[in-house]
Amino acid sequence: KLSGSALIATAFLWCHAPCFAGETTSESNGSATAEGLLRAGLECEQRRNWPKAIQALSKCCQVGGDLSTAWIELSRCYMKIKDFNNAEKTLMAARKRFTGASIQKSVLVMLMACEGEAGHLEALQQARREYLTLFPDEKDAPTIREEIAFYDKDFAYTRKLESREKV
Repeated sequence: KLSGSALIATAFLWCHAPCFAGETTSESNGSATAEGLLRAGLECEQRRNWPKAIQALSKCCQVGGDLSTAWIELSRCYMKIKDFNNAEKTLMAARKRFTGASIQKSVLVMLMACEGEAGHLEALQQARREYLTLFPDEKDAPTIREEIAFYDKDFAYTRKLESREKV
């Protein structure tokens, strides 16, 4: 049976040790290091330890840039702390780095979420249009088309009102 302080120390190590796992991996094996950092980042993300998740996933992207999951999860962590600029930068870098259709789709879905949460409505519209250009037959395409039409109409109305106020 553990004493109170030993129990607290054990609980702390159990909750936080996996978040540091990637930091002890050898740099000589880039693939193993990247995978270890990805695992550590995902474990920290699961525990909602955003700073440690961002640290591990950022390092993973630098060390093993071919792990698309790290880029997407890194942007998700940035979004969780409302750092939409870094989330967007990460997603845009992932779009340039990875050309596969499934990765592009995941990145564009995250980009739409990021722009929406950030309130960047024109960038959101652009991401929606890019999504429809690449994936016109996806099951969510009709909904996205409706959203584009709605916001285009709303933007036109808003611009009309703004031009009246300037006169």
